[in-house]
Amino acid sequence: MWCTNRPGKSPRTTLPAPCLATTITGRKSRHGSRLRLPDALVLATALHLKADRVLTTDSRWPGAGVTVEVLADLAGVRAPAPEVGCARDRLRGMPGEPLLLGIAAIAVIVAGFTAVTTTLVPPGGSWHPVMRIRQRAIVSTSFNVMFESLAPSIVFAWLGDVRATFVVASAGVAVYATGVVVWRARQLLRASGKLTGTAMVLYALGPTATVLFWVNAFAFGSLALYALALCVQLTVAVVSFYSLVSAAQG
Repeated sequence: MWCTNRPGKSPRTTLPAPCLATTITGRKSRHGSRLRLPDALVLATALHLKADRVLTTDSRWPGAGVTVEVLADLAGVRAPAPEVGCARDRLRGMPGEPLLLGIAAIAVIVAGFTAVTTTLVPPGGSWHPVMRIRQRAIVSTSFNVMFESLAPSIVFAWLGDVRATFVVASAGVAVYATGVVVWRARQLLRASGKLTGTAMVLYALGPTATVLFWVNAFAFGSLALYALALCVQLTVAVVSFYSLVSAAQG
């Protein structure tokens, strides 16, 4: 091979193989796994040619005996040290993930209760508009809880920080839940249903869950509070199902 060391000097030919091999062996034995064989060959060649410097993109190269400059350094930006296990850490399970997945599974089961309500026949043969809203609430609320239970895992894969994950997830859910509560309250008011005990419970549960999400977003960033808010929200679907069964039984 041909290589040069300083500008203005003539090229030198390939070095004697035994001499080069000795230098490569010394480099490898000294630095072990930090230096691969092809890299050791480059450094050994630079040492024999008394080169001013060696250019590389690998910041892990040892510089004993020759100046090693990382290409990123030449541009004024220091190359970051290799982050061992960074990808593995990001892919690790989020604390509390089994709990949230359990809530999501329960929400899917509760959503299946809607099939039961279709077989119920209320007194008079048809449901009041308020009861139809509750029937739809079983499905919509259950699936909302399912997706909200999965949201923290997605955010954690992005941020990698548990508290920040629940702050962001709680804020997003709080905004969405606020809109749902307002929209559903307007539906119930238009339906002009009676203010029964069950209706009062439903009116209280939705806003309570929403407030818990807001509090968690601004103050705590807690898994426990997030899970509690999900359970309160899921109770809306359970109470709605119970009210439909009770109404069908007269």
